[in-house]
Amino acid sequence: MAIADRNGPMKQTHIETNGVTLNVVEQGDGPAVLFVHGFPDGWRGWRRQMAAVAAAGYRAISFDTRGYGESSKPEDPALYTVLYNVGDLVGILAKLGIERATLVGHDFGATVSWNAAVMRPDLFDAVFCLSVPPVLPGAGPSMLETLKAAGKEDAFYMFRHMRPEADQEWADAATTFPGVLYWASGLPDASEAWNPMDPSKSLNRPSPIGIPPFADCEDVETMIAGFDRND
Repeated sequence: MAIADRNGPMKQTHIETNGVTLNVVEQGDGPAVLFVHGFPDGWRGWRRQMAAVAAAGYRAISFDTRGYGESSKPEDPALYTVLYNVGDLVGILAKLGIERATLVGHDFGATVSWNAAVMRPDLFDAVFCLSVPPVLPGAGPSMLETLKAAGKEDAFYMFRHMRPEADQEWADAATTFPGVLYWASGLPDASEAWNPMDPSKSLNRPSPIGIPPFADCEDVETMIAGFDRND
């Protein structure tokens, strides 16, 4: 299916792989560049970069990872590990008939991309990632293990995301998504801005101004609709 976009035509495909259906969007022709988003984003977060990459002579591919947007949302948390996400990247290439691709990842998508390059160097020939550096196997305790050993389990925000109650705490996307954008931005006073080590200054607070002015309203509303989907 074709998608009308201000940056040029895009092709949308729903790919079935690894027991899930993934919403995949492409733009341009040439060597493949596969974009992998993080939290709390979706394929649209890359669309401006996709336009630039396509204009430069590449086949830009972005998708909603499992649990996001128009892709499947398995209920079992065990189906969201890095291994499953790497498998989805491999499945996308197989379904599209692509032999090799460059990976571009951000946030959790960067973690997936680094691991994909390690697990399948035959498929992924280059990696460019934002916000998350590679952690090589055998490099010692993970960041979370180090923080837990230091007694920070009740402070660092990622630990709260792992608790069963997090599902309901983040369920109202119309509130939580604009809140993440606002509190993680430069708009709030420094004394009130998000602090990853202070639960009282979490990302999960309503935005006092709704959708922040720096955000594209269409993008935000599409993301909220995607989180509200339960199928």
